[in-house]
Amino acid sequence: MSRIDKAIELAARISSSEQKLPEAETEKTVFAPVVSDHVAPLSVSNPLLVTINEPYGIVTEEYNKLRARILSLTNSEPRQNTLLVTSAVPNEGKTLTAVNLALSMARSTDHTVLLIDADFRRPSIHNLFDIEEGPGFVHCLRDNLPFEQALVKTGLGKLDILPAGEQLDDPLELISSKHMQRLVKEIKERYPDRYVIFDSPPVIPFADARVMGPMMDCTIFVTRENHSQLKQVKEGLDYLLDSHVLGVLCNDTSLAIGRNYGGYY
Repeated sequence: MSRIDKAIELAARISSSEQKLPEAETEKTVFAPVVSDHVAPLSVSNPLLVTINEPYGIVTEEYNKLRARILSLTNSEPRQNTLLVTSAVPNEGKTLTAVNLALSMARSTDHTVLLIDADFRRPSIHNLFDIEEGPGFVHCLRDNLPFEQALVKTGLGKLDILPAGEQLDDPLELISSKHMQRLVKEIKERYPDRYVIFDSPPVIPFADARVMGPMMDCTIFVTRENHSQLKQVKEGLDYLLDSHVLGVLCNDTSLAIGRNYGGYY
């Protein structure tokens, strides 16, 4: 029985008996994730979130293929459930890849998904989802805020979001701290049935993803057609030699997929 099932069963017993839970049993369930079927879905209108706005479109199908491939590659024992998304240089679409992949996984699998904005230099996930400013990952690392208190439940499938919370000019000290390592390990082990996707800065101009990569189970490296140069792709991958790169995703490509389809994003 999973922790979620145990938590639901425990809640049912409390409701029926109206008795106070023994202290020992409380300790076993205090960290169980809260499950709610009554979270109002976020109203998302950003056209770049194609997996919501075009659920049967060609681009969404490509994200679904990516989801299936990642699930296949990470379904081992112990399961690899922490995933870093990065790129060589800015503006290659890594954040949109992380977000649309998270949405695809959360709406189409049995797993819950936690999307974390770890790009403290230019956080943007909260804007894509129209999330109001509030506490986030920065406050968890810097101020010891329990990360549950910063989570945003989206109501979009089984997706939760941990926004960055604050923009930082030089976050490397926080990212490279022992606290960061402990928190990543805690998130991974506390919810083994959850996939955790970290959006991070590009690897060539900043060291953040180079530091985070070895903390994760695996990494997706995003590049963009007619944007990054081949030497930049090679340099970026060289920085990630210790980061278990699952593969390189080529973004913003134009491909012909049969006579009835033209180019697509």
